[in-house]
Amino acid sequence: KELGVFEIDAVARKAVFCQDQSARVAVVQWVPSQAAVEATVIKPLDLLNENEEFNEKSLEELKGVCEASCLSFKQGDAIQFERVGFCRLDDAEKMVFIHSC
Repeated sequence: KELGVFEIDAVARKAVFCQDQSARVAVVQWVPSQAAVEATVIKPLDLLNENEEFNEKSLEELKGVCEASCLSFKQGDAIQFERVGFCRLDDAEKMVFIHSC
């Protein structure tokens, strides 16, 4: 896979390749709009805070889209999402995945 830095013009609905690839920018993973399915990844974080107390923010919820092929997965199936890591499908109806590593 080839990576590159692009300038996005949302008004003109176009992306232009940047010659200067040294810029630190946000990463976008493309999914074709006609094949996009809403999904959630639940990412476990530290269970205890710095005071050894329960961390109420110990689960991070990442919302995004995945490819329509994910609809064929069954509960418990594992998948590797690019730029996220390995996840296991927890709820096939709601497309909720649990981040495992």
